Amino acid sequence: MIQPFKQEKIIVTYLYALSIFLIICGLVIQPSTIIDGLISIITHSGVLITDYFEIGGISAALVNSGLSLLIVMLFTKASGLRFSGLTFAAMFTYLGFTFFGKNFVNVLPIFLGVYLYSLYVKEPLKNFIHIAIFSTCLAPVVSTNFIGTTWGIYVSIAIGIIYGFLIVPLGQHAIRWHSGYTLYNIGFSGGVFALILTAIIRTLGFELTTVSYISTDYHYQILFIACVMTVSFFVIAFASKSLTLKEYKVLLTRSGRAVTDLFSLHDTGVVFFNIGLLGVISIVASLITGVPLNGPILGGMMTIVGFGGFGKHPRNCIPVMLGAGLMFLLSGNPMTTTVIVTILFVTCLAPLAGQYGVIIGIITGALHFSLVGFTAPWQGAFNLYNNGFASGIVAGFLINMIDSLRKVD
Repeated sequence: MIQPFKQEKIIVTYLYALSIFLIICGLVIQPSTIIDGLISIITHSGVLITDYFEIGGISAALVNSGLSLLIVMLFTKASGLRFSGLTFAAMFTYLGFTFFGKNFVNVLPIFLGVYLYSLYVKEPLKNFIHIAIFSTCLAPVVSTNFIGTTWGIYVSIAIGIIYGFLIVPLGQHAIRWHSGYTLYNIGFSGGVFALILTAIIRTLGFELTTVSYISTDYHYQILFIACVMTVSFFVIAFASKSLTLKEYKVLLTRSGRAVTDLFSLHDTGVVFFNIGLLGVISIVASLITGVPLNGPILGGMMTIVGFGGFGKHPRNCIPVMLGAGLMFLLSGNPMTTTVIVTILFVTCLAPLAGQYGVIIGIITGALHFSLVGFTAPWQGAFNLYNNGFASGIVAGFLINMIDSLRKVD
């Protein structure tokens, strides 16, 4: 078993290397477009769905992602937090959404709000770092001038700070509804905040609409990045010399219900092998659709692999993905980026399949796919974790039904 401090060093080194890799890729591909592209990214609202590859170009999108990851890594290290499976999942989820909606500017007021909460309760900031990172799902609130006046952006920044302050207690209590059966808890609790905020904004007479900026020009570049990342997981897995098939079979028996920190339960090689397999599954699932890869799809891939260190594995992910895919086929709708992203993000409900089996997993995926298409407008398209919000509703509904029926038996 690899010692925790060595395991942490591997995780930290990998994340720093990934951030530098993305920045270098951005500087090499189209260097002359970076400044203008970053300005476009920072000044755009970022509401669903805003593909930064389309808004700022590939180089600016990659530099934004690399810088964003580097900044949050330094922020986390400065807090004194020990890196774990949850930290790995938080970093990759954060990174994934820097391709569509988050940037290194619009997340800052939310971080400030969480910091103010830590001062209010007189607890170390490191106790709330994970929530701070995940809570950036509402970063578009900060970038959206819904009032339309010169001082409207200051209102948005203030809302971002207030949200950051309130999301900590909200997130801590929301888990009671779904009992840890959705891994995107902050997506659910952040969605509740966005739902209330959207209701207030619309009651006051302001209009909010969803958008769709999707790139189609960078399929092969994005595929290259996804493949390099996936291969790197396998390299670490085999280089660690701690990978055994017997140990991986044990990992596959875990339900994945929060909290299941795979890095604390298994050797580094075993966990990175699991992460690599999830990377392969996400790439294959995306490619067979025939839709060009883009920012949101890459974000979905990164979120899956991130949670490969915190609850997800092929055995509990595939059933819910199949359920979502089956419901798509029954719907008769055309294949789109939104469909692919939903099939990738439905894996947040993997613990239900892990706990109750394949049939419940397929039902879960089908229910989620049916619901998620309607929930984004409820939240004003502010919540980038729309799938997390829908998954909380599905998980809470199913787990309460299952528990009730079991009591009758």
